[in-house]
Amino acid sequence: MKVEELVEIMNALDIPSFRKELTKTNVRWLLRNVRVRNNDHPKINEVVDALKTIGKEHIKKGCPNPGCHCGACKE
Repeated sequence: MKVEELVEIMNALDIPSFRKELTKTNVRWLLRNVRVRNNDHPKINEVVDALKTIGKEHIKKGCPNPGCHCGACKE
């Protein structure tokens, strides 16, 4: 799942707006809490898988700001 698709789905989920930015802290929070009010969403498993992937990628790359989407950590 592309980040753009994930963001689009997350906009439809019942999560606090300040948790929608994909920072390292927010990704961890979302992995623990996204199912609480959204377990019945048809794409919740895909969202969780995408969040896991994003979390792993940023840990591997050591991105200083994984929610910035500037592309610096993708080089």
